[in-house]
Amino acid sequence: MVSAGRVPDLVAECALLRANLAEISPNREAGVPDERGIRQVSDRLANIESAAARALGCGGGVIVW
Repeated sequence: MVSAGRVPDLVAECALLRANLAEISPNREAGVPDERGIRQVSDRLANIESAAARALGCGGGVIVW
C-alpha cells in the first residue's frame, strides 16, 4: 500500500520505470529488448499510473497487488 503522502514518490518511480522499459522488459534475449515484453510491462504500469493519478486527485493512497 502506498499512503497518500507517498503517492508522488510512486509517480516518480513509475516515470523511472517507463523511461527504462527496454532495460527491464521480460523475454529479453541477447541484449535485445522484446517488444511484447515491453508492451506487457507498459500496460501494467499504465494501470498503476492511472491509480496514482486518481489518488492524487482525491488525496488518497494506492494499493498495488
